[in-house]
Order: sequence, then structure tokens, then C-alpha cells
Amino acid sequence: MNGKEILDLGNTKKGQRYVLGALAPKDQPNYNGPWDCAEFVSYLVYQVSHKLYGCFNNNSKPATADAYTGYWKRDAELSGKIVSVEEAARTPGAAVLRVAAQDRIGHIVISDGKEGRSKQTEQRQG
Repeated sequence: MNGKEILDLGNTKKGQRYVLGALAPKDQPNYNGPWDCAEFVSYLVYQVSHKLYGCFNNNSKPATADAYTGYWKRDAELSGKIVSVEEAARTPGAAVLRVAAQDRIGHIVISDGKEGRSKQTEQRQG
């Protein structure tokens, strides 16, 4: 799996609607939202690798698999590579997580490799 492929695919989805809690069918290549941040990133990974990641059950049907930032944390701890935020910011396609805390919900974005992030998952921030 190539981070640049993830970033490039994500960039084709810019401007599509963000809806907290929306479920994205990860096996539909022409799906155009609405998107939830974790659903969006899991969709991108599935489209590039044909493997579920960051979902409640990574062996379930891609059309109904439920993605969540907390599941991304679990999968990163079990099988992923965890790097500093600074390294992720320099890595195209890296997933950057803010894990849920008492007063905040979790969030996940894709790094553009230029110390920024994909704008797709930032639409709800305004």
C-alpha cells in the first residue's frame, strides 16, 4: 500500500459532504459521500489495499464495516507503525489520529506530506 495513492484518491473527493457518523461503503469505488472522518480514511485504505483497517471488525463486509478513530488506534497498536506527529506530517498518506478524550470526540486526517492535511476531513471544523 502506498501513502501517495491514498492521498491522491482522497484529493479526488475534496468538497464532498461531511456528516458525523455517516457510514461509507468501502467497497464502492464511485462512492461520493457523505463522509465521516474515520469512514473516509478507512474507505481510502480499502480502495488502495482491498483490506479493511480501522473498523470494528476488519473481517466484516466492506459495505457495512463501521470505522472509528478508536479502532484505528487499536489497529495501529496491534499491527501498524506508530510515528511522531512530526514524522507523519512529512509523510504523504499517513493517518494522524486524535484519540477521543473526556471532553472531545476523536478525529483522523490524512497527511499531505507537506506538514498539512487533507481538507476532506476538515470540513466539519468550521
